[in-house]
Amino acid sequence: MKKRVYLLLVIFVILGFFSCKNSGMTETHSDIREVGFTWKRSKAGKQAVDIKVKGFMISTDIKIDGDYSLLNEKVKMVSDYLTDRGFAVDIYNTSEIANGYSKDSLVCLIIMILMEGDSESDIYAKLIIECGRI
Repeated sequence: MKKRVYLLLVIFVILGFFSCKNSGMTETHSDIREVGFTWKRSKAGKQAVDIKVKGFMISTDIKIDGDYSLLNEKVKMVSDYLTDRGFAVDIYNTSEIANGYSKDSLVCLIIMILMEGDSESDIYAKLIIECGRI
């Protein structure tokens, strides 16, 4: 199962989800690496509890030159890829900055963090994808 999670992130890179050529954005992405992250798990009729998940992650730092529509497009591409393959949105792991998806025992978080650069006109975003098995 560990290979399956790793392969999912490799596919994101190969399919160009982290490519911004001719898009008005510049970016760099990290290598795929092991990560531990928190996942909220709910059982029927009970409050969600935090569990620790071991998996893999990849991130990309994007300099935004213009509006945020291209960044939102990247998030949508990854979201569509997951839902097209049977993943469902997990409401307990979705917030203003994160979208959670699950399929059987596989879980993925798409996290978007906005940051200011050296000047007020420099705006960056960090897009992080974490996937693991619960």
